[in-house]
Amino acid sequence: MKINKFFLGLLGITAMIMASCSSDDEYEWATVSGPQVFFSSDAADNYEINPKATSFNVPIFRQNTSGAQTVNLKSTVANPMYSVPASVTFNDGEAETVVPVSYDPAKIEYGRYDSLTIVINDQNITTPWGMSAYTFTAGVTDWGEWGPWNASGTAVFYYNGYWSGVDDPQKFEYRHNLITTNLYQFKIYNWGSGTELVFDYDEATAMNFSTSDLQGIMEQNRKVLNAELPTFSRLAAIEIQEEEFAKTPKKSIKRYLYN
Repeated sequence: MKINKFFLGLLGITAMIMASCSSDDEYEWATVSGPQVFFSSDAADNYEINPKATSFNVPIFRQNTSGAQTVNLKSTVANPMYSVPASVTFNDGEAETVVPVSYDPAKIEYGRYDSLTIVINDQNITTPWGMSAYTFTAGVTDWGEWGPWNASGTAVFYYNGYWSGVDDPQKFEYRHNLITTNLYQFKIYNWGSGTELVFDYDEATAMNFSTSDLQGIMEQNRKVLNAELPTFSRLAAIEIQEEEFAKTPKKSIKRYLYN
């Protein structure tokens, strides 16, 4: 009797497995048709824009390349200096095109990055396997490129505090602020357990420049900077602001106070 119950149990388990397989076989996978337009999930999170240009391109893709296809877009931009077109068009056979985002270089604020979102404004031509909305930031850094501090690119560090000692030569780089030219940043690449340490250095404070000295330095910096800028973006003058600029709750400078 116990043996019969054992075999009956096995038959029950077998029936359940067969029923499960049968239900899997009957499942209909979702199908996607149409142009299947999308933004890549590998798209950049940030765009460094060129102060000497007036636009940059955001790539957009489609899976079905048959025929020409116009894609309607809508956008949200945090800064009105940016403009996104209302549509883009794929040519016949084209799997990739670009959304040209234009901007006014005369309104660029160095060190400011703004958020932009571009949305494919017709869900009937998108695909569930790609992004129909793409959010990113765009702007211009006020810092130059990192570069080696010396020929070897390394430095030995001595420190005192809660503990003291000497570090073996570590990779050490610096960069220069493009606007506030007396500012530098230094980077130690392995400040314990692979941690990067970045710290600021204010050359003007360290060298005890007077206001008159700084005005002379900044006038020279203005001339150097203007030589690199298009005519419409050149600086007429640089005024040294001793105190922090007055700002709105959103941290934008109240420009009308300084005209």
